[in-house]
Amino acid sequence: MLKKVATVLFLLNLTACSIFFRSKSPEAGPQAASTNVQLGLAYLQSGDVQRAKQRLLLAKQQAPQSTESQGAMGYFLESTGNFPEAEAYYRRAVVLNPKSGAAQNNYGTFLCRRGRYVEADQHFLLALQDSDYLNTAQVYENAGLCAMQAAATSKATGYFIQAITQDPRRAISWLELSRINYEQKNYLQAQQYFDHYIQLNKDPMPNALWLGAVLSRALGNEDAAGRYTLMLQTRFPDSDAYQALMKTPIRKSKQQQLYY
Repeated sequence: MLKKVATVLFLLNLTACSIFFRSKSPEAGPQAASTNVQLGLAYLQSGDVQRAKQRLLLAKQQAPQSTESQGAMGYFLESTGNFPEAEAYYRRAVVLNPKSGAAQNNYGTFLCRRGRYVEADQHFLLALQDSDYLNTAQVYENAGLCAMQAAATSKATGYFIQAITQDPRRAISWLELSRINYEQKNYLQAQQYFDHYIQLNKDPMPNALWLGAVLSRALGNEDAAGRYTLMLQTRFPDSDAYQALMKTPIRKSKQQQLYY
């Protein structure tokens, strides 16, 4: 049931650091292009599509051989629904620098969102070969989420474990491991993974509250089940997760042997 309501988050990392603002230098070159890439992405995030496009086009002119500007333009086009042209930019980025972990990761996430799971996995693996790429934990998490979309649960589990091993702050990986173990009826292990997720995320998503409720039911923890149910009902009453919870049958825990 949770597969129908889970919000799959692909964390597309177009640069190695967070978006931030720099001085608006008119000079051409990689530094100026990087500034305009980050300004363009910030505009896109705020909904100012026109300014975002202007900045990203300028970045492409300033550094046409930059994988960062090519990937950012690909993300812009994907976000605005121009998928064929977006793929051309993502592909150009990996052609310009096949060893770039960021470029391979970006192309992999795009392919996964388009349902091309086998190709996506190949690019994630290529991203992991870049020893200079800092965000390998994110690549493992993206690969795990993509594997889940492809119903490759065993492969996904391995990727998520790698993600939390490299970076214990990967909240989504903890949540997905909890979900996998819940579906396999490993309730105690699922609870341990879920506890890690809650420690990292004080504002759970609807699908996480669903999991917290059904997992607590399975373990016979009525207080926790009621708490997560109430949170889901009051905060997300119209969500698919809440509707799913109302239809979810109560499971029997092998460990607790309790019903309710």
